[in-house]
Amino acid sequence: IVVARVRKPKVYLGKILVIDAAEKFQRGRSQNTLEPEHVEAILKMYQDFDEVAGQARVVTLDQVREQDGNLNLAGYVTPINGEAASTVAEATTSLRDALDKARAAEDKLNKLLVERVVTDIDNIVRQVRFPGWQQTVAGEREVQKALRRSLLRYKLHTDQDLFDRAYSYIVQSY
Repeated sequence: IVVARVRKPKVYLGKILVIDAAEKFQRGRSQNTLEPEHVEAILKMYQDFDEVAGQARVVTLDQVREQDGNLNLAGYVTPINGEAASTVAEATTSLRDALDKARAAEDKLNKLLVERVVTDIDNIVRQVRFPGWQQTVAGEREVQKALRRSLLRYKLHTDQDLFDRAYSYIVQSY
C-alpha cells in the first residue's frame, strides 16, 4: 500500500515511512484476509511514523535517491531475523552456485545409476542366457524380457533408445 500525502506535518517533510506489513494477514485456503487486528497494527505504525524493528523504517528522500528511487521494501526494512535481503547480483550468484551443485550431484547420481543398471543387466543376462541364445528367437526374446524388467526397476523401460543400446551391448558382450 502506498500512501502519498500532499500535506503533512513539517516534521515529516522530506521523509518517507516504509512499512513492511507482509506478515499482517490471516492465511486462508484460497484467499488470505486482512483481519481487524492487522489493520489496527498497520494503522498504528502509520500514525506513529516511527521505526519498528523488522516492520517499519523512516527514510529520507536522499536515501531513496541513493537507491535510484527504488521503494522496494527489502532495501529499507531488514527482516526481524536479522538477515539483510540479498541484492539481485548476490541472489544470481547464489542461484548459479546452487545450480552448479545440483548439476554435480545429478552427474554423480547418473554415474551411480548407470553402474547399478549395468551390474543388474549383467547379473540378469548371466541368469537367462544359454549357449547359442543369440541364434534363437526364444533366446533373444528371453534376454530382451529380462532387460526390460531390469530397466523397469529404474523406471527406464519406456526409453526405446536406451533399450536398443543396452541390448546391443548385451549382444556384443555375451
